[in-house]
Amino acid sequence: NVKVNHHIFVINYLFQEYPDIKLCIDNISVSPNMSNAEYDIYLSYQIPEGEDLVVICSKQIAFKFFASRKYLEQNKPPKSIDDLVNHHNLVLRKDVWCEIVQKGKVLSKPPKRVVLTNSAFVVNDVASSDCGIGVMPYYFDRFSKNLVCLNNIDCDANNTLYLISHKN
Repeated sequence: NVKVNHHIFVINYLFQEYPDIKLCIDNISVSPNMSNAEYDIYLSYQIPEGEDLVVICSKQIAFKFFASRKYLEQNKPPKSIDDLVNHHNLVLRKDVWCEIVQKGKVLSKPPKRVVLTNSAFVVNDVASSDCGIGVMPYYFDRFSKNLVCLNNIDCDANNTLYLISHKN
């Protein structure tokens, strides 16, 4: 976590000095073995493995584009999806949220200034730290007074959230 927080502080500098840079931040994220866990339920964007596990329910979670207030003060807010991709720093989760989709079509031009990570927490932290515009679940702004939802730009990304428990 300390390394992630250190990287966040230098991201704006790197984007300014190297405008075509693409950063990749990985966390070690291993789904716990719930068969041996001391808890009864688990929320996950992925189904953990285990023979004694059952998905109690699942829900598709819609995503939106978010940026910090300071980022939007320092950069003109994007007016369109093309403006977003071509003129803004993007913060994306590389495994399931990394495609910029609009009207069912994946945009073909990859962004130049992008942070890719395998962690929802890093997406939230980097966007909240004024480094760019992140793709996050629609409810993330409820947990941060600093994030602003860019409702003027449609985001077709979504992911399934699972509630998992033991069979017995």
